[in-house]
Amino acid sequence: MTIIVAVCSSKGGTGKTTTTANLGGMLAALGERVLLIDGDIQPGLSSYFKIDEPAEAGLVELVTRRDPTEAW
Repeated sequence: MTIIVAVCSSKGGTGKTTTTANLGGMLAALGERVLLIDGDIQPGLSSYFKIDEPAEAGLVELVTRRDPTEAW
């Protein structure tokens, strides 16, 4: 069974990223399959998981199915 959880708030500094990282980490540690998507304009979720390499594409490319190598 698939469960979708959204952590949302229009106000900054409310702990959205921290809550998402901790919840996702706990579920993964329990053996659950987890996909975390950071839709924040100033994304910081990758810093919780030591992801240092730059992404080839982002959320916009995924949603619009745009090739990230094409010019805007």
